[in-house]
Amino acid sequence: MTNPPSTPLHVSMEPLAASVARLGREPRFARNVRFTCLNPHSYEVARTNPAFWSALVAAEVLIADGAGITLARRALRQPVPPRITGFDATDALCRHYAAQRGGGRVFLLGSSPPVLARMTERIAHDYPGLAVTGTLSPPMQNAFTAAEAREFAARVNAAGTDLLLVGLTAPKQELLIEQMHPQLDVGAIAAIGAVFDFLAGTKPRAPQVVGQLGLEWVWRLVREPRRMWRRTFDSGLRFVGGIISGRVSRDII
Repeated sequence: MTNPPSTPLHVSMEPLAASVARLGREPRFARNVRFTCLNPHSYEVARTNPAFWSALVAAEVLIADGAGITLARRALRQPVPPRITGFDATDALCRHYAAQRGGGRVFLLGSSPPVLARMTERIAHDYPGLAVTGTLSPPMQNAFTAAEAREFAARVNAAGTDLLLVGLTAPKQELLIEQMHPQLDVGAIAAIGAVFDFLAGTKPRAPQVVGQLGLEWVWRLVREPRRMWRRTFDSGLRFVGGIISGRVSRDII
């Protein structure tokens, strides 16, 4: 992308509980409500990927996931959104649908069959009343065709899904959701990436005190240096440069 994005990103300023409580009660939150996470890395990637930027703009709830977003807003003396991790958003959505009369139904799209099997067990244990009614481990590829997206959406709809959890890497998961969105008929959709591994127990979450200090990025860098170094240093340094230049204050409101 050679020119700055023309549409800024509107990060949610309300508590997560308030956003979840809107589900099914307001016209904009009636069906297919997208919960999407924003962190410094996804912001920097989206600036050079117009389709990804559009997906972030389209999300009904764009969550400040990552201490970098809240710290930047504080440094710029702008209103600071609540910091909500992808795991916390997933937990709140699962609890919401588990509490529905007659129970809720969740569909898991992403990762590998062993991870999906373990997630199914954990959800049954942690969220009584929430049934996993379908799982799909898509092919390992960078993007999906329109026909594949329609096929995925049809499977999700056929399962009578209330909550669709999509766990792929960004921006692949957000772009797939946008491809599927016109055909979907679900309550809410959450793009949650690594949370699949956390829910399955295949990767440990950062200790609570680390999370409270906003230092999960250090925890993940130490545990996955080859995967995390680029988003930590390359994207991180560009994000800091954007704060200094004023770019971030124009792009994220």
